[in-house]
Amino acid sequence: MRAWASKISASSFRPSPRTRSARASSSLEARSAAAHRMALRQLSGALSARLGALREAVLELEALLAYEIDFPEEDAGQLPRARVTASSEAVVAQLDALLATVPAAILGREGATVVLAGPPNAGKSSLLNALVGEARVIVSEAPGTTRDAVEVLVDHDPWPLLLVDTAGLRESADPLERLGVEVSERYLGRAHAVIACAESVPGLAATAAAIATRTAAPIVGALTKRDLAPDSGVMVGARARSGAVQGLPFPVVAVSAVRGDGLEALRAQVMAALAGPNS
Repeated sequence: MRAWASKISASSFRPSPRTRSARASSSLEARSAAAHRMALRQLSGALSARLGALREAVLELEALLAYEIDFPEEDAGQLPRARVTASSEAVVAQLDALLATVPAAILGREGATVVLAGPPNAGKSSLLNALVGEARVIVSEAPGTTRDAVEVLVDHDPWPLLLVDTAGLRESADPLERLGVEVSERYLGRAHAVIACAESVPGLAATAAAIATRTAAPIVGALTKRDLAPDSGVMVGARARSGAVQGLPFPVVAVSAVRGDGLEALRAQVMAALAGPNS
């Protein structure tokens, strides 16, 4: 029966020299620790091993089906239907397991897109600079300074974060500012998580409502500029984790880009949002 399996070349799932070279190149070009770990796993043959196991399962299923079709009257009798069913289920299970790794692989290579969104002058650019640890975005007291999206890839575990500072969300008669808002909306549409920025709880509620019309991504609230208004009443412990801040349906963290208050708690909430509701 295995003779039927020989129709599929033994080299079908064997990595070619070009593939191995591409993997080595991926390792050298990895933009983050997570991407580098993934490239090293590929170089070590982990993916090839899984593909090899899948190949064996497919060959077995093909042999069973070919035997059943071409030799139905053999002395050995028909093959038990349960054996064929079990073999096909094993192939499907291995395919599902491989496909399930795709989202994490994309996140590991490209980073999870985390968009900072809110009205103009809500402290988004200052917060991004604080999260990155260096001045990557121009900060000004004048509303509407940010007209285009600014991306910064930050190494993180288990996957990197692609932080995106965006133009303030508001209606405007300025054509250039409207273009900036359109860019913000496009980033929101493909975000994995959104940090909603505002200076007050009512402002945060309004901001989150506007964001929710543009994305289905989970929202983490950031009450910004706490160095200017320290008595916000928002805590970063259990209350922030539960999101029970004046009825808001998402976690809220009070932050100060100037002093660094709440930044670690905000990162933790973002990672929890990316991990999903059951994390």
